[in-house]
Amino acid sequence: MCIRDRFRIEPFLLCWGLLLTPTFLVWTAFVMAVFVVSRSRYATYALGLGAMALTGFFQARGKMNWSFNWDLWGIVRWSDNIRQLEDLAEAGILDPDESASLAEIYRRLRDRGHRLVLEGRKTLVDAAEFAEERAFVREIWQRRMAV
Repeated sequence: MCIRDRFRIEPFLLCWGLLLTPTFLVWTAFVMAVFVVSRSRYATYALGLGAMALTGFFQARGKMNWSFNWDLWGIVRWSDNIRQLEDLAEAGILDPDESASLAEIYRRLRDRGHRLVLEGRKTLVDAAEFAEERAFVREIWQRRMAV
C-alpha cells in the first residue's frame, strides 16, 4: 500500500549503514588478521567459515556470551512487523507503549489496505487519511534515530 507522499530512502540507508558498516569493518579486520597470522588463503577461508559456523551454533543454542550478544538479533527471528516491534521493546530500543502504539498503527494501515484490495480498488490512499499516524511514527523515528 502506498501513501501519496514522497518516499525518502535516506532514513533506510542511514539505519542499515549504521548497523552493517561496523559489522563489516570488524569482520574484515578479523579476516585480515587471520590472513596475516596464517599467511595462507585457505587457512583464512577455513577459519572464517569456522568462525561463522561457531557463531551460528552458539546463537542457535542460546549460548552467546555478553561480548557477542547483540540486542537486535531477536528481531530477525520473526518476519512479521508486530513481533519485531515487540522484540524491539524487549531489547529496550523502544518503550513498550511506543511499541504497542506502532503495532496498532500498523494494524490499522494493514486493515485499510486489505479492505481496498477486497473492494477491488488500488491500495493508494490520500496522505491526509493517516496524517496523525505518520506524525507519530515520524516523531518516534526522529527521536530514536536522532535524525
